[in-house]
Amino acid sequence: MRWKLLKLMMMSWVLIRLRPQLESEVVIIMGKEAGLFVPSGTMGNLISVLVHCDIRGSEVILRDNSHIRVYGNGGISTIGGVHPRPVKNNDDGTMDINSIKATIRDPRGEIVYPTTRLGCLENSHANTRGRGLSVEYINKVGELAKKHGLKLHVDGARIFNSSARVLEKIFEARN
Repeated sequence: MRWKLLKLMMMSWVLIRLRPQLESEVVIIMGKEAGLFVPSGTMGNLISVLVHCDIRGSEVILRDNSHIRVYGNGGISTIGGVHPRPVKNNDDGTMDINSIKATIRDPRGEIVYPTTRLGCLENSHANTRGRGLSVEYINKVGELAKKHGLKLHVDGARIFNSSARVLEKIFEARN
């Protein structure tokens, strides 16, 4: 028991010491203004949804088979008062753009409906055998979100897996 406790303390110490360096490196790689290390993808998704949907009764559009909806333990609803609005998941991990558009609620109905404030994507999408989303698709969804005044969260828990697969395809094409 003492060994396990000592091991846990050592791991915690290493993580605390390395966290700032890890965050700085990822900021540079991803071209973002800041980064935050969290110990789980569930926590990262929850924080992101709560930051974008800071008003209880907000609504988030996401895939019916997404991690946030399936494995998030209802945290966005329980903790944040955020209503999930699922859209059918295609086999390639995308949602139909027209289905997303049709799911966005008219803000004039906010007296009786939740207000759509956020769209969520997952790259790569684990429940579709780890398929990555194309930059073009993410940009299309981003343009739709911007047009309707919505924010867009891209769950990138497996983003490096996805990018490795893309690089692998590039190298295969060369040969």
